[in-house]
Amino acid sequence: MKKLLLFVVVHLLPICVFAQIKIGDTTYDLLTDAIGASVSGDVIEISGPVVLTEQVGLAHATGVKTFKGTTADASITLATGARFILEAAGETVFEDLTLIGADQAHEDWGAMLTLFNGPTLILRNDTLRGAKTNAHAGAMRITSGATVEAYATVFMDNEANQNGGVAFIEAGNTETLFDKCVFLNNKAGANSLDAKGGALFYAYGSNMKDHIVKNSAFINNTSSNHGGVIGLESVSPIFVNCTFSGNTTVDNGGVFWMYNSAAACTTTLVNCTFYGNSAGNGDALFMNHTTTQYDIRNSVFTEHEGVTISSAETPATLAITNSYFPTLPEGLTVNGGTKNIHEGDLLLAELNVEEGIVWHEVTTWRSAAVGLGNPNLLRLYSNTDQTGEARNLTASSITAGAFEYRGLGPVLNTEKDIALITVHPNPATEYILIAAPERVKLTIYNSTGQLLYKRNLSVGEHRIETSTFGKSMLIVKAQDDRRTTYAKILVK
Repeated sequence: MKKLLLFVVVHLLPICVFAQIKIGDTTYDLLTDAIGASVSGDVIEISGPVVLTEQVGLAHATGVKTFKGTTADASITLATGARFILEAAGETVFEDLTLIGADQAHEDWGAMLTLFNGPTLILRNDTLRGAKTNAHAGAMRITSGATVEAYATVFMDNEANQNGGVAFIEAGNTETLFDKCVFLNNKAGANSLDAKGGALFYAYGSNMKDHIVKNSAFINNTSSNHGGVIGLESVSPIFVNCTFSGNTTVDNGGVFWMYNSAAACTTTLVNCTFYGNSAGNGDALFMNHTTTQYDIRNSVFTEHEGVTISSAETPATLAITNSYFPTLPEGLTVNGGTKNIHEGDLLLAELNVEEGIVWHEVTTWRSAAVGLGNPNLLRLYSNTDQTGEARNLTASSITAGAFEYRGLGPVLNTEKDIALITVHPNPATEYILIAAPERVKLTIYNSTGQLLYKRNLSVGEHRIETSTFGKSMLIVKAQDDRRTTYAKILVK
């Protein structure tokens, strides 16, 4: 099967057989010595594995201080109690490095990085793994005017006893951006039954600036209470081109848990894919109040065994547009969005973690997600899909979900199946011909999921008028006693 890489970070660097720490031409035996000698503008070059032996403060008020890996095995392992404290308004960069948590859990928030008093942290092509804390914020505590930008960074196997397996983002004018990142096997609630946000927890008040996550994957994250991936308190973040797969929580919100502690809030989800997540209530999304809202655009929800979207308060209305989602439970309705398309075969990715972050063929030409998305709903946020490939935003439609389908394929069915019907679209006329070799039940939907046509067809050729269908993508579904097949055609 064709494979698509989520992203690949390639280090074209030599493998180092020894560790070295340098600033310019000066070499240091200990990382703490290099940090103590560094000034704003310095680049601390690290080759091979080194150890941070104690807690250190990075207090440069201006300029940039950079930690740069120069070999493929460049890493910083934190000793028990060691971490980086960013405590002034300067910028700190970690690039091409692996940060490894201490064997023993930290007793304070943020076992790797704690930010306050307005610093900026840039993570670029890094891995943060194995951070553990007995408090909140497994790897990072972000507070008091801090800004964090993470690019092509992997957060894996991090753990908090309380909220935020990777990061706890607090009140105080903070700002965050995660782009092309992977959150894998992180956990909130190591020894607690009341933890939220297996990957990220946004606390009340952290919504004064932007919080954006895009082109990222959240895989196999867990929490012991709510929000297997994301916990939110009166915060309005934006997620674009993101995939959520295999995440779980015990109670509410296998992926997202929203709580209104003080003010109305909206989480915006644009071209996101939710696949096989689970929870006691709300396998993908949960909201505690009717004032906690989701704005869902061009997104896909599939392979959830329980109720996918749930609310503690009903009746409640959701804003869902151009999306593939299952039937909502009683008390939840859609406000101005599309009708359900919950019968098509999406053929989404399967994850093989042992091979790396690899996705098999994401969708096929027959998928109901192809042609479902509206480019106008994505244009404000991105012009690519999760892999970084450009989407055609001048087209009449795009693929819903995080990945754009670019294959061609025949007009109907899959390469493996034998067609139940043959579709002959004719752009010059206002009808299609259906050739049925056996009796079938035929239904036709438009690209927004509206049912246009439903009829039992006998053996033979059938002409179906399309003048009332509008100029759009059509999903043609054919069923007999043995199987179901789909066709996708464009009425011009």
